Amino acid sequence: MIGLVWVWLLDTQFGLVNRYLGLIGIEDIPWLTSGRWSLIGVSIASIWWDVGLAFVIFLAALQEVPKELQEAAAIDGAGRLRQFWHVTLPQLRPAVSMVVTLQLIASLRIFSQVYVMTNGAPSGASQSVIHYVYQIAIVQYRLGYASAVSMLLFALILTLTVLQRLVLRERARG
Repeated sequence: MIGLVWVWLLDTQFGLVNRYLGLIGIEDIPWLTSGRWSLIGVSIASIWWDVGLAFVIFLAALQEVPKELQEAAAIDGAGRLRQFWHVTLPQLRPAVSMVVTLQLIASLRIFSQVYVMTNGAPSGASQSVIHYVYQIAIVQYRLGYASAVSMLLFALILTLTVLQRLVLRERARG
């Protein structure tokens, strides 16, 4: 359903996005029909789709930052930027790690937006790995090859997740 709404919003001739861009003098952009723009159009819809969860996680994490730490930093003369950088951000590290992990996995497993909005067209410009696996397994019925690609995707997601966890290194609270 969301993909269909974005197809309507990004339509080259009748879409609201092009209509409002036209009001400020920008010519119509072929968001979903051009090899250059189709991935950007699908990405806009996907970011809109996924950003809500990240906001909820960050809001919950911000509410858990102890006020005493911020008050202590203010008493010690720290400005707002220094309070954020040295008090709030370290307290948000587990939330940042989780959001980065979830968004990484979400970006690699994107299927429905690609399938509904462009079906990988034009010429595979907006095709994702999962859509490719679908095309190979369901359309071409090459199940062994599709399984191999899926296992490679799993290995990639696992490797990137482990690397991301090492870089952001979650610290246990306590």
